[in-house]
Amino acid sequence: MGKARLPCIIGVAGGPSSGKSLVMEKIMERLETLNQDKKKQVITIPMESFYKELNGEERIKAEIGEYDFDHPSAFDFDKLAETISQLEDGKSVTLPKYDFLRSTRKGSLHLEPADVIIVEGILIFYDARLRNKFAMKLFVDADADIRLARRESVTRVSILIVSLVRQLPFVISQSSRGAQSPILREGGDEHFTLYVR
Repeated sequence: MGKARLPCIIGVAGGPSSGKSLVMEKIMERLETLNQDKKKQVITIPMESFYKELNGEERIKAEIGEYDFDHPSAFDFDKLAETISQLEDGKSVTLPKYDFLRSTRKGSLHLEPADVIIVEGILIFYDARLRNKFAMKLFVDADADIRLARRESVTRVSILIVSLVRQLPFVISQSSRGAQSPILREGGDEHFTLYVR
């Protein structure tokens, strides 16, 4: 009996509110068009499912908008890498769901192995274990003012302003995108230009 084929894993990264989810939706739409007979399974994994649980001090900072959710230390890279490895091995996984209003994990989502796995998040190229798993890496770029305008709440806007002032998350995202990553430059709600470096 032959070895099972590994899934195709696609990484979609970019700064906060850069349009990653829109790009992921467009990829899903295209795959759905190509997969009319439903023989291939496609799943998505949002990096935000892997925020670490906050301790008391971090929770207070989050409540007043001073906790940096866009910093690498906010994410459980070990758990994300383990989750992808389990899916590669043909095992089902359970993802935690993150509740931004309460800054805590709440509930879960069960995923079965799939032929195509799309992983989306601001820092998915930061960790080499993750970076090396992607058959395709896409980096979505958008101007800071566009990203700021897209934030859906005052609290999240204030957090983004702090992030933009610091520019740390974007610098980390930029440096972690990798030399081989095509760059999708945002050009409106549904239009992207592909730059290949």
